[in-house]
Amino acid sequence: GEGMHTSEFSDNVSSLLAKVQSSAALRGVLHKTGGGKTTPGNWQKRFLLADSTTLKYYHPKHAREGEEEELEAEPRGVIKLEEVREVNVIASEDSGGKFIFEIVVPSRSYFFYCESEEERASWVDGLSARVSFAKLQRFSTSKPDSMELRAYMLKLSKTKSRGFQKRLLVLSDTTLEYYRNESDSKPAGTIPLRLVDSVQESSSHRDRFPFEVETEYRTFVFQAHTDIERAGWVAALRYRAAQVVRPPRPLVAA
Repeated sequence: GEGMHTSEFSDNVSSLLAKVQSSAALRGVLHKTGGGKTTPGNWQKRFLLADSTTLKYYHPKHAREGEEEELEAEPRGVIKLEEVREVNVIASEDSGGKFIFEIVVPSRSYFFYCESEEERASWVDGLSARVSFAKLQRFSTSKPDSMELRAYMLKLSKTKSRGFQKRLLVLSDTTLEYYRNESDSKPAGTIPLRLVDSVQESSSHRDRFPFEVETEYRTFVFQAHTDIERAGWVAALRYRAAQVVRPPRPLVAA
């Protein structure tokens, strides 16, 4: 396996931060609704501003393109990105032709709509990258051995004919577990980190960011949402796998 020490893991996180900060600024006027209702009467214009750890929304003074926003002293709301569970595109048949996306936090969902599909794609991609970074940053600054890392990803089914299926991944200090749903009490599968031989990024195609977790008995393939999320999970898995006590390998007679 590849050993990784805390300092190396922190360096990885720092390089990911540089990547997040150099990516396009996320700011602009979108329409927002909360409370799970996406009916037109509930939409309100809000000015959104995302940095590497939070998404803040303000009442817009200038809702016209190209005018510099004068921000109120206090935002109307703040979403902590490390607490976000998912950022989802809402299918057009459910959205009355609007380009809607959803941000899921433990207590509720927020809905926003954009004027075009391209604008929505840039918000969803940019927020997904920042969410995975914010979780990773918290993971690296808290005592890394005491915190779980969780994210929804796609996992290649064992039979492969079923293709990729959405699973909730939970990385603890000794296992990588995957669940079908947040509400399941038992995981659909568990990978003991002491059996992990290597963790590698595999070649990306289209908008998919796969990585492989290789054990003696099986190679697991997962797909992250962004290259930043993938790089963070690969670093975290290698770091955790390097910390666990491994079973002795049988000696092979020369």
